[in-house]
Amino acid sequence: MSKILFVAFTIPKKWNDVFANYRELHTADKLFKWTTEENLHMTLVFLGAVEEDIIPEISDALSDIASIQQPFSLQPKRIEYGPEGKTPSMIWARFKDNVDYDTLTARAIEELTFVLGKLDTLKPIPHVTLARLNKDVEKPKILPDLQNTGNKEGSIEVAQMHLMESKMSQVGTTYNILATFNFLTPNAPEEN
Repeated sequence: MSKILFVAFTIPKKWNDVFANYRELHTADKLFKWTTEENLHMTLVFLGAVEEDIIPEISDALSDIASIQQPFSLQPKRIEYGPEGKTPSMIWARFKDNVDYDTLTARAIEELTFVLGKLDTLKPIPHVTLARLNKDVEKPKILPDLQNTGNKEGSIEVAQMHLMESKMSQVGTTYNILATFNFLTPNAPEEN
């Protein structure tokens, strides 16, 4: 049996609150289907349908990656339509490009390719999907910035990643954490 899997970061409460404030400013808009607070996350690598018997190998690879990964911070950039290069269908909270994020993504894609074979993935862009645009509606030309929600600078601290499963039902999609991989603790000696 297969599961739809991805590797992601969960969103800290502070940022869930910022995104909830943003959502509240726009709940009257029927243009968007907002992502529920419990489903907010930042995808690192989408794996797609994976047979359950391969999950331990995926977990081993992610554990190896996490064991050498230092925690890092992601800085907010702007609210924008996504995905880039396609007809916009989502509202993203976009984060600034980050070398640590790019290195972690490249490492994860490389290691998971050994386990799964070729991954059909685009260059990951650090973002959180806040909403999906409802079909057949004209999108607003300008999206309000997060600054209007009381967010005065800040960053997302990334110190772990998760192997997550996407489950679809008649009620909607839910995301469940299957395993958590903590990054190397700062100032801790690396094991040989």
